[in-house]
Amino acid sequence: MKQTVKLIRTAALALYIAAIPNVTKAQSYDVAWKQNFGGSGYDEFTCVIAVPDGYVAVGSSDVSTSDSPGIGGNSNNDAIIVKFNTDGTVAWEKHFGGNDIDNFNSVVAVSDGYVAVGYSWKGSFGNGDWTGIAGKGYDDAIIVKFNTDGTIAWKKNFGGSGDDRFNSVTAVSDGYVAVGYSWEGSFGNGDWTGITGKGECDAIIVKFNTDGTVAWKQNFGGIYGDFFNSVTAVSDGYIAVGDADTESFGNGDWAGITGKGGIDAIIVKFNTDGTVAWKQNFGGSARDMFLYVTAVADGYVAVGYAYPDSFGNGDWTGITGKGFRDAIIVKFNTDGTVAWRQNFGGNSNDYFYSVTEASDGYVAVGYAYYASFGNGDLTDIAGKGGMDAIIVKFNTDGTVEWKQNFGGSGDNAFFSIISAADEYVVIGAARDLGDGDWAGFTGKGGTDAIIVKYQPVLDGTVSINGNSDLYLYPNPASDMLNFSVKMAYEITDLQGRTLLKNGKAAKSVNISSLPAGIYFIKTDNDTAKFIKK
Repeated sequence: MKQTVKLIRTAALALYIAAIPNVTKAQSYDVAWKQNFGGSGYDEFTCVIAVPDGYVAVGSSDVSTSDSPGIGGNSNNDAIIVKFNTDGTVAWEKHFGGNDIDNFNSVVAVSDGYVAVGYSWKGSFGNGDWTGIAGKGYDDAIIVKFNTDGTIAWKKNFGGSGDDRFNSVTAVSDGYVAVGYSWEGSFGNGDWTGITGKGECDAIIVKFNTDGTVAWKQNFGGIYGDFFNSVTAVSDGYIAVGDADTESFGNGDWAGITGKGGIDAIIVKFNTDGTVAWKQNFGGSARDMFLYVTAVADGYVAVGYAYPDSFGNGDWTGITGKGFRDAIIVKFNTDGTVAWRQNFGGNSNDYFYSVTEASDGYVAVGYAYYASFGNGDLTDIAGKGGMDAIIVKFNTDGTVEWKQNFGGSGDNAFFSIISAADEYVVIGAARDLGDGDWAGFTGKGGTDAIIVKYQPVLDGTVSINGNSDLYLYPNPASDMLNFSVKMAYEITDLQGRTLLKNGKAAKSVNISSLPAGIYFIKTDNDTAKFIKK
């Protein structure tokens, strides 16, 4: 008997999950689109954010050529900021810096543009985009405000006579907060005049006003090395994560706290005025590091990696290591106590570099070496190259819901992820393109910056009279709608007009010609609901 099935092709993915019955939650994701970007040398993206009309990525490029004709660089290594449209095409790109090395490590959107942070070497100051601005040390931390069209609104360098770098930035109502580190030679001079260093290298947090002037600044640590790698704003302050060497514990800001290994991952809560609310170290007897943190409704989620000897002791008591280095994800309560912790990986090196909150959990990205595939948490996944980018979905209790690798025969890595309506955009770097997930793509340089969009694959199966073998897929689809068995079909619009029809049994139909909208499909066999973006 011929029956009618409602088929939806929508441009608003966020609207359909609750509105359409008989559609189950996505258990896997497909690549919606992917792009490589760069010149003839080394290019990488380090951070990505979503904006109303696309995405903005920052990173670095070591050549003076680019994807856009007529755009030159400032030196052999420029900081870069690139605006992408929602389909992954480039809206605009800008190079920033002087004659030496300049890098952007993080970017945040504000109401009238974007604020990026990173560092510049001393040779960049006094020339290029730093003309008229003198350097303060060997490396200066930098913060740059861009207008929405990519033009520079203002730029500031920060530091003393040593090395200073910003690794992460977050926006607040009255400015921006950046974190990173400063080496001991920077304290007592420059922007650190009147402030004494606490160790060989101090973690730093700096609050900027909206015009780029400094509101306050703090250094944090013990007598050795302390580093902040990521910061996120919360309602009553800021959460910073990073790592600290064992010698830093028991003194300075770590007085009364004992180190757990060679390097401990750290998480510190700051009040809005920069004073410390609480601090925690985390890890086992070896090395543990946090690279990124995000705030969630009931706490904070941090990711990074840990060495094998950290497992089975300390905060990893009861958990066995899986490889040489394991990717780690730790959920903290709002008071800094550990809610749960998980390691992830295979026999070799695995890393998480970023994490974002999903509607029902967390999605982490990073990379894994080839020897990690086919064993451990990657038992059911074959490696594609020397190093594959990875994306892993965790439920709210830390269990793995799904995992995927991405890449070709070369090296691929994801460094940052953002989510919107359970779709994900990730950025990173790749080299030796042309096969695997990069089939049909030509590499542009030694290493290309990359951006990849993931979208959910939803199960469109509907059982009729106990028969669950009749269904349409993928869900959503991009071009081809496939049938699990051969069936005749007729696709009509809401007015009943026939748009596509095949009276003979077929296993697929090309629906790429249909604009966004709601359609009905008539089949000879069964009914199924299908969602197309």
